Amino acid sequence: MAKARGIIKIRGTLGDLTFYKLKKDHIVKQKSGVSKKRIKLEAAFARTRENNQEFSSCAVSGRRLRTALGPLLFRAKDSRLTSRLLQTLCKIKALDQVSIRGKRTVAAGIAGVAGKMLLTGFDFNMDAPMGRILKVPYVLEEAEGRVVFADFIPSRHLSYPKAATHVSLQLAQLRLDFALGTHKLVLSPAQNLSIHQSMSTLEMTTVMPPNLTGETLFLLSLTFYQEVNGIHYSLKRGGATSLQILGVY
Repeated sequence: MAKARGIIKIRGTLGDLTFYKLKKDHIVKQKSGVSKKRIKLEAAFARTRENNQEFSSCAVSGRRLRTALGPLLFRAKDSRLTSRLLQTLCKIKALDQVSIRGKRTVAAGIAGVAGKMLLTGFDFNMDAPMGRILKVPYVLEEAEGRVVFADFIPSRHLSYPKAATHVSLQLAQLRLDFALGTHKLVLSPAQNLSIHQSMSTLEMTTVMPPNLTGETLFLLSLTFYQEVNGIHYSLKRGGATSLQILGVY
């Protein structure tokens, strides 16, 4: 690898040389690597083909999960969400105990307890991880589709922005078939609370239609607002909205 010096800065490939910009420097390097045709056809690259196929399958699973969550992800995501989620799903795929190499899937890996545990606690916005913001125990009742926060005091149990006057919490239940891509998202009514309100028990419930295939994910969404003349405005900073997977069943 070398730095290009000169008045004319080239980007792209010229013969066996590739020109590109890395930060403030213009870099030139010689083309190298194995051709796609060799990887596709030669026996020596069988493992590479298997890894590529499984990686692509994990990427599809990640896209299906992000699509299924729809509007919940509009503001509750960071710039590295896609890559972080893909990394986690690749670990779950590796837990597939029934498929041959090259055919292992997230759907098979998450069928076991270990796979479900890997996805539990996943934060979609690392600028606002739920564990850093919410400091109160909760009980997740999977069979009832309910989460309960006992003795909840927002000003004591939340790490909130200075501008925040209110907080909104909402429980989501997602049924997602990672193999087929079918999904159903059900949201509880949002609980809108003043940051300075007194202690209360907070309960949110979702009802999922029966006879749906796939895994059940429970997620908690938390958003801070500022009240101005009776109107609640969501805060725009990246740390104002959290979304975390509470459990996978």
